[in-house]
Amino acid sequence: MWAIPLGLILCVVSNFLISAINFSSIYDKYLFYPSHNVGAPAELKGADCQVRSFKSEGQEIVCWYYKRANDDGLVLISHGNGGNLSHGSRLAAHMLKDTNCSVLLYDYAGYGKSEGKPSVKGILQDGLAAFDFAVDSLGYNANQIIVYGESLGCAVTCHIASERKPGGIILQSGFRSLPTIARDTFAPLKVMPGFAFPEPKLDNEKVLRGVHAPLLILHGKHDRIVPFHHGEELYRTASQPKIFVPLEHSGHNDTCTADGDLYDKAVSDFVKSLGKQSASASLDTPPLSN
Repeated sequence: MWAIPLGLILCVVSNFLISAINFSSIYDKYLFYPSHNVGAPAELKGADCQVRSFKSEGQEIVCWYYKRANDDGLVLISHGNGGNLSHGSRLAAHMLKDTNCSVLLYDYAGYGKSEGKPSVKGILQDGLAAFDFAVDSLGYNANQIIVYGESLGCAVTCHIASERKPGGIILQSGFRSLPTIARDTFAPLKVMPGFAFPEPKLDNEKVLRGVHAPLLILHGKHDRIVPFHHGEELYRTASQPKIFVPLEHSGHNDTCTADGDLYDKAVSDFVKSLGKQSASASLDTPPLSN
C-alpha cells in the first residue's frame, strides 16, 4: 500500500486554493466583454422609451424602460456577457410584439453607461437592484414581473428568482452552472474539483430544483457557445411548473430570428398562461424533445 506524504497533500490542496483565488480574478477579467458604445434607444412599436437609472451598491445603473400603455406586466431582461443594453432591443421588440407587457433593459456595472466594473457577485446584485427598481419606482407588483435571462443573464435571472418572487421565468441559451460550462469550454478545467471554483458558482440547476415561478426554457440546438445539453439538463433538473422548447435552427445569439415563429409563439403562449391560471396548473408540460 502506497503512503502519500502529508506534505504532498498540503501542497496539492494549497495549489487548488491558490488557483481558486486566481480563478476568481480570471472570471472577472475574461468573463465580461462590455461595450460602452450606446446610442439613442431604438424606437419600438407599441411603447415609449424612458432612459432611467437606479443605484446598485452605490453605483449608477442605466436602464431603458419601454412603457406600453395599459400593460399587463413587465419583462425584465438580463443580457449576456457581451455588448450592452442596446443589444437587447431586438428582444424587447419581440416581447412587445408577443405580449402585452412593458420591457425593462438594464446594463450591469461597467457596461454601457453604467458606473463601476463588472464582477460575478456584482451582476447578481445589479439584477436584484433592477427588480427592486421595477417594484419600488415603476410600481409593478413582484408577481407582475417576468424575469428573462439571456446566456450569462440566465444566472442573474435565476438569482433574482431565488431572492424575489417574480410571476414567471424565461431562460434563453442558459447554462447549468459556471463550473460546468467552464469545464465544457476549457478542457484543462475538467480535472479541477468543484471546491476549487470560486463562489458564486452561478448554479442555475440548484435554483431550479427548488420552488420557483412558472418556467420557460428556450435553447438552440446548434448553440456552439452554451451547448444544447445544458438546456436539456436544466429542464430535467427543474421542478414543476416548466416548459422546454428546443429551437431547431438556432445557435446562441439568433434564437428569436432563426426560429422566429416558434420563439414568438412559445413566449406569447407562456405569458398568456401566466395571466389565465395559477402557477400550479398553468403549464401543460410536454415530453422533453431530444
